Parts: sequence; C-alpha cells; structure tokens
Amino acid sequence: MKMFFTALVLLATCSANAALIDFTSESIGYKANGYTVSGVQLFDTMGSELDVYDYGHQSHGNALAVNSDDQSQLKMIFSNVYSFLSLDFGNDDAGYSNAGDLAMLSLFLDGVNVGSTTVVLNRDDYMNQSISLSGINFNSAIFAYVDATFNPINLIEVVDNISFDGIQSNVPESSSFILMMMGLLGVFLTRRRIKSNA
Repeated sequence: MKMFFTALVLLATCSANAALIDFTSESIGYKANGYTVSGVQLFDTMGSELDVYDYGHQSHGNALAVNSDDQSQLKMIFSNVYSFLSLDFGNDDAGYSNAGDLAMLSLFLDGVNVGSTTVVLNRDDYMNQSISLSGINFNSAIFAYVDATFNPINLIEVVDNISFDGIQSNVPESSSFILMMMGLLGVFLTRRRIKSNA
C-alpha cells in the first residue's frame, strides 16, 4: 500500500513542463529580436538591443540584457500556456535609479494583461533579487524597471534564470488518469497476493 501512495504523490508532484533558461551556455554577443531559448522568444520592446554577456556582479555568469539606456522592456513570448514565471534581475545601480523604483513583471494571456507584481529595487547593482508570479495562466510576459507610478525608466534590464512551469491542462486527462490509477492498483494487488502466497 505504501508503494501505491508513493506513486500517487510522485504523480501529483511531477511536472513535465518545468523549464529554466540559464544563459550560461548561450553564446556571447548581440541577439536579434525573436531570439529563442527553450521555446521562449525574447524581444526588446523599443528596438533590438538584446545581448548575452557576463556582466560580472550584475549577473550570474552570462545573462541577458535589454542593452539600451532607454525605456525598453523585455518581452517574452512562450510556446505554450504556463502558470508560473520567475526570474533573477540585476543592474539596479543607485547612480541610475531612484529610491522607490521597481522591478515589474506583467503576465498576458493572448494579449490581455492577467496579472502583475513588483519588487522594490535594492539599488546595490548586484544580481541578488528575483521576481515571480504563479497561479495565473499566461503565454507572454513583460519585465521592466519602472518608477513608483509604473512608468518605465531609463535603466538597462539584466535578467537570468528565467524559470517557468506548466498548467493543469497539461496534467493527464481524467480517463488517462483513471487508467493509470487502475494499473497502479493492479500492481499493488498483485504484489500483495504474491506476498501472501509466499
């Protein structure tokens, strides 16, 4: 019986769609809008200034920068619908930002804004903060540095470790789930019968 419940717990906690974009293995240099990693298309919203580079303490090895000092934002378009997104960010230098400036992550489903969250910049110029949203279905997102009134500011966004995960629709259909459970129950009963005959 213990094996049966262990299998149920493993099945309930597994996610086939979890992914992490770590730019460490990506080649250094300029990337055109539409640059794609792990099925995610990446865009500079005000131009085409994407770069992968090791930004020292502003990144964890290679990271992605929306590398223009303007109000550009990082747009991400996903190949599927997901319900969790997280990323690390850096380059929040106190010389180029103000107290109260924010990192903002906004999620969209088919172009409609479905949720946003913010984190106050600690302004220490290190990649030591992260931002995330979960429980909201989305297929695109925008990350930006903004002021206290949510207007984009002239600050280069540097991001890494973009993590995203799937939604309930990716869980097996109920009929497949029932068949799988019946199979596990059959294994359990067969194993129990073998033990009792031994």
